[in-house]
Amino acid sequence: MLFLLLLLLAALVPGSDSEIGFEEPVYYHIIHTSSFCNNSWVHLGSGWLGELQIHSWNISSGTFVYLYPWSRGHFSDKELIDLEKFFWVHIIGKKRQLEIITRRLKELVSYHLMQTSSFHNHSWVHQGSGWLGELQTHRWNSSSNTIVYLYPWSRGNFSNNELMDLEKFFHVYFSDHQEFYIFQLMFKDPFDLQVTAVCELHSGKSWVGFVWIAIQGYDFLSFQNETWSPSPKGGRKAQKACEILNMNQAYTHRVHTLLSDTFPRFTLGLLDAGKAHLQQQVKPEAWLSSGLSPGPGHLLLVCHVSGFYPKPVWVMWMRGEQEQLGTQRGDILPNADGTWNLQATLDVAAGEAAGLACRVKHSSLGGQDLVLYWAPPSALGWILLAVIVALALLAGLGFWFMKRWTQCEAPCSALSLK
Repeated sequence: MLFLLLLLLAALVPGSDSEIGFEEPVYYHIIHTSSFCNNSWVHLGSGWLGELQIHSWNISSGTFVYLYPWSRGHFSDKELIDLEKFFWVHIIGKKRQLEIITRRLKELVSYHLMQTSSFHNHSWVHQGSGWLGELQTHRWNSSSNTIVYLYPWSRGNFSNNELMDLEKFFHVYFSDHQEFYIFQLMFKDPFDLQVTAVCELHSGKSWVGFVWIAIQGYDFLSFQNETWSPSPKGGRKAQKACEILNMNQAYTHRVHTLLSDTFPRFTLGLLDAGKAHLQQQVKPEAWLSSGLSPGPGHLLLVCHVSGFYPKPVWVMWMRGEQEQLGTQRGDILPNADGTWNLQATLDVAAGEAAGLACRVKHSSLGGQDLVLYWAPPSALGWILLAVIVALALLAGLGFWFMKRWTQCEAPCSALSLK
């Protein structure tokens, strides 16, 4: 608040000869309004001496606009530039924080179930999992027909009765596969079934739910807005399946209720119960190495990034500020502790590796990018290694001589006593 007081005094002193009176309480205030719409920001800023606006903010140039000749007060140019820098960092910093929050909400405010069922040798094998965004929070235990909660907060705020009702529904659902797919639709052994049920919050306002079903990896049918629809690739069996399901109004209504009411409430409960885990920030560790040579006279530079959370990360090989478009990024893979890892490689001619660096951007770094410069082994390094090896050999040789001398000294002493 000190700089506001100084700015207030700076504005008052030069303008003291004006006709403006200051019998009422004197104060200075700043108003900042930011709007985020259609993936872009609009920032408005103004400075007020009492009820008189004396400053505005030019977002394009990142500078103050002085509305009166005396609006600079008695501050020096350097002091005013420092203030402009402060406000610029403040606006950009808030923008970055809100972008991170917005991105995290887009990633997390969805819940989907994934099912894979295989029918082979006249028996079924079912696998099921539940995902909050890209984080697995549940799986299905086919042996006990129960939900496995992978985190202490995976129950959300649902009661035990609500969770037991869900388990009963899924148990009956899996049990009905034999009747529906084998007896009614006449699928032949063997075949594989994939089901995905998704519940997403769109634009922070409305929930949208839908179901996809695939047979042998091909779209079979889908469900949305209380209607089962066949896929064009599903053929006659998909049409028959939709006719059967749409006639079963009780089952269709139950699926609609799950997608439009149960899953949204469950998802919000997970976000609330797991917020400490979901909002954590873990900084990445990074190191460089060389991979297998892609060819004569070439190097494969490898940038390893590991241990970061949340998942979104940006990794790129750079030369100065220029991105190296040949950078190849692998998949972001999970670690056992719930963090993530990634490798980024670059194929370069051996003589062009100098000056390259790997740059890592992650929300946990607070805008301070991690930069690692490629440094091939130097001649000095080889010399140091040779010296260390030579010293180790000399030490070993000295130990051997000492041992031999000790063994020889004992018999010689015995002879002299005789």
